[in-house]
Amino acid sequence: MRSPPVTCCHRANALIELEPESAMTSTTTSTAVVSKVWSNFARTRLAPGTEGWRFAMDHPRVRSYIYDKYLNGRDPFGLALSSLLPQTQLTAVEIGCGGGDLAIGLAKSGRFSHIDAYDVSEGAIEVAKIKALDAGIRNINFEVRDCNNISIVGKKYDFAYSSHALHHIEGLEEMFSEVAKVLHDGGLFFADDYIGPSRMQYTDAQIEYMNRALAILPPDKRYDAWFEDRPKEIIGRVPIEEYIRIDPSEGVRAAEIVGVMSQYFYTKTIPMGLSIAYEVFSGIIRNFDPNNESDNALIDMVMDMDSEAHKDRSVPVCFGVLVGRK
Repeated sequence: MRSPPVTCCHRANALIELEPESAMTSTTTSTAVVSKVWSNFARTRLAPGTEGWRFAMDHPRVRSYIYDKYLNGRDPFGLALSSLLPQTQLTAVEIGCGGGDLAIGLAKSGRFSHIDAYDVSEGAIEVAKIKALDAGIRNINFEVRDCNNISIVGKKYDFAYSSHALHHIEGLEEMFSEVAKVLHDGGLFFADDYIGPSRMQYTDAQIEYMNRALAILPPDKRYDAWFEDRPKEIIGRVPIEEYIRIDPSEGVRAAEIVGVMSQYFYTKTIPMGLSIAYEVFSGIIRNFDPNNESDNALIDMVMDMDSEAHKDRSVPVCFGVLVGRK
């Protein structure tokens, strides 16, 4: 049996071959390493069909389950748009835009006159610009910026947002402070993100639930894209040093996000589950055909186990929607 696999999106070691000198011994974020990891990942996401899927929320069945159970059938950013005033010609800034899909989707809504979208990864920004060009979108400024120490001069926004990027930010105070300064009074900061234990240091009970859920999946559904399609056999707690070596930004201050955000915004948190299913499906979600009812039934079983686990106080809330008002 192999060693417990590296968990979560820092499985980017499958996408980047680090030299020994790239290993780090502190929690200081290495911008160059982080940029390279997520540049490679953005290109991986361009694979056709389900081949680019890596995370639970890539699958429409998982998204539908989460939206129906926690968000009254709405997707997170549909919920966000409904919270904004109904006018058009809004301005927005995205913190950690990755490959640009969300910015492009918001631009297509017709409600935004301009969007600034920032990410530390040069490769991700290149991918985003190509996607926007292909989609005929011209009102997004994609720009390489390190959001840990971002400075925005001479601009004001109606809406700030982030999706699964805040848990990669070490300089939370600096980032939230800067965004608060550039939001109009009454402006909205909206995020959906991992807010569980920092560096994914899951509780013993949580890991036990994860492995129970993994055990119900047949072998052909466990081929792990992060590990050259070897079967996922067990989920274990990964040492913090390993996270820092592979992706210094991964989950760096995740457990502090809500508390720090609340210092700058009136913040509401909506739990979104996935405290078990996220790790179970990481790397293997592409093996589940969304048009196959047997595959969908397996997903539902894991998601039901995820919901049940949340009744256990030793299992922390790991994902949530954050709504902040200035």
